[in-house]
Amino acid sequence: MKKISFMALTIMAMLSFGVIRVNAVTLDAAAERTTEFKVEGNKITLLTDVDTGLEVKSGQDIILDLAGHKLTNYCLSNGNCPSVAIHIQAADAKLTIMDSDGRGVVAANTAKQTKTVSTIVNEGTLIIKGGTFEAEGVNEGVSTIYNNKTLIIDDGTFKSGAKNAAAIHNASGATLEFNGGTIETGVQGSWGLTNAGNATIGGGVFVQKYDYSVIQNSGTMTIEDGEFKAEGSSGHNALITNQKTDGGGADLDINGGNFTSDLVFSSVGNGDNPIEVYEGTFSKTTGEELDVSTYYADPDNTTQTESGKVVHKHTVTLGKLQHGKADVSAENPYEDDEITITPIADKDYVLDKVVVKTTSGKIIPVRIEDGKAIFTMPSEDVTVTVTSSLCLVKMLQ
Repeated sequence: MKKISFMALTIMAMLSFGVIRVNAVTLDAAAERTTEFKVEGNKITLLTDVDTGLEVKSGQDIILDLAGHKLTNYCLSNGNCPSVAIHIQAADAKLTIMDSDGRGVVAANTAKQTKTVSTIVNEGTLIIKGGTFEAEGVNEGVSTIYNNKTLIIDDGTFKSGAKNAAAIHNASGATLEFNGGTIETGVQGSWGLTNAGNATIGGGVFVQKYDYSVIQNSGTMTIEDGEFKAEGSSGHNALITNQKTDGGGADLDINGGNFTSDLVFSSVGNGDNPIEVYEGTFSKTTGEELDVSTYYADPDNTTQTESGKVVHKHTVTLGKLQHGKADVSAENPYEDDEITITPIADKDYVLDKVVVKTTSGKIIPVRIEDGKAIFTMPSEDVTVTVTSSLCLVKMLQ
């Protein structure tokens, strides 16, 4: 009971009243430790592996270059680790993490016995452009990165290290923009990303290595692109779980991406927690199409190809043809369908040119076979313009 109470109090202190820090360095302190850090203006570069915490205070805008080294949180001699590796302390504090060497790591100290806090706690703006972030050996329920404000990720590798925890937790009211990098479920019974706030995924790789979902959403999430896949054979649950909490529903929109799993979605809880699929490619681990028609945002105009790609109906409009007419094989085809235009010119006229143009102004390639024009339907409406000209023989008469 004492251990549970200590853990609860420590986490409450970390999240509600500020993280307890031991031997953590600030920008000024780092400048004095010349064998460990190189400080140039607002930039800190690691010169060696460092067993200490880093504080980013109100009003500061700091760049941290891991430079291939490891930054860990400081632990007490009795095994307790009440300090995070990095703490962005205020709403107006900003930290950008990069890794010019490509081998840098930010981690919880795994050499001690009791770890009760996240590797990184962000209360301001955190931008991550590289590095590996992990929290092996931490207590159950402790996520590697705990975001309370604004988190932007362009690259990096992120691993969960405890049961019932995540590599990244985006708290209620917080904002996450994930543009690239890799998120993995690092241990059995853990998630890759848990979202209770607002999250947008524009790319990256999400790997479900164990049973729990690689993404659990209880807030608002939009997936624009990325690769999401189940690996291994550990009795996977759904790749992505959309879970209503006591605070309200969960909204998940899929606008793109590649999803590979025998079970992609799970919707948990009562009430309004919709999953809406607009675009994307969905396949089983065997490579077969995975049917996600239950989640189509527009079921009347949506289907999937044999590869599992979600496609929509679009409109083919024929422009007015002088000196003839034309037939189209389908007026409302699906994306990727092959469309044939058959022009029938008036007497003494021949087919001159066929132009297929999308609503956004893109010209679609057309091939001519046996007097017919053939093109592949794009992902938007098109207008077809057919022109004909007086045949040369008639012109010479």
